Order: sequence, then C-alpha cells, then structure tokens
Amino acid sequence: MTTSEFLGQAFPFHIRLTSSGAVAAVGPSLARVMPDLHEGSRLDAHFALTRPYAQPLSMETLEGLQGEVLTLQSTTGLHLQGGVMSHEGSLVLLLVPVVADLATLSRMGLTLRDFPPHDVTGDFLLLLQ
Repeated sequence: MTTSEFLGQAFPFHIRLTSSGAVAAVGPSLARVMPDLHEGSRLDAHFALTRPYAQPLSMETLEGLQGEVLTLQSTTGLHLQGGVMSHEGSLVLLLVPVVADLATLSRMGLTLRDFPPHDVTGDFLLLLQ
C-alpha cells in the first residue's frame, strides 16, 4: 500500500503539503467537501489557522505546531481539527471536521462512512508519543 493510499483510507480529511507549502494531496472526503482544494493549491488561500491562536498559515508555523492540536477554518466555513506530522520529508495535516450534528453532515454531503473508524486526534497523539 502506498503512502497516499494509506493516508486516504486512514485519514480521509488529510492534507499533504510540498516543501514549499503547496497542497500535494488531499484526502478523499475532504476533496469532495472542498473541490477547489487540489494539488498545487496554496493552503492559506483556503484556510486560516484559528487554534492554538490566530497566526499566519505558513510552513514555518506548521512545523512549529507539530505535537499540538490545531484548528483550521476554511473559506467555506468548515472547521477542521487535528494535528501536523512530518512523514517521508513532507508535512501532513491529519484532520477531522468539527461537526455539531447529523444535519450539518447532511448539508456537507457527508455520511459517517466519510470518517475514519477511529479517533484521528487520539491516533495522532499516540503516533507522536
């Protein structure tokens, strides 16, 4: 199984970045919700970093946030929470949408099958340990 296949299955809302900060790959569920977020896109054109506190969304910032829980707000209003890790020389954002109820999922065109069968944030913290 390739890295892209693994990330797509285990973390359907992931974003893998190039060394310059451009999007290299997007998880299948996130790609469906945000079709404009594609390979070559600039991450900061689609998201703002709102947690741990508002700061520029740059590679330098993301590298410094490895090991912390972060929240991104998309230009479409979608909030994603998770963490950053380095994998095979690139940064990967392991994310899940912050959703309050099933009606919100339905409006976004998502079902429970779009989510990993595990807690991504917990898995991420275990990976870091």
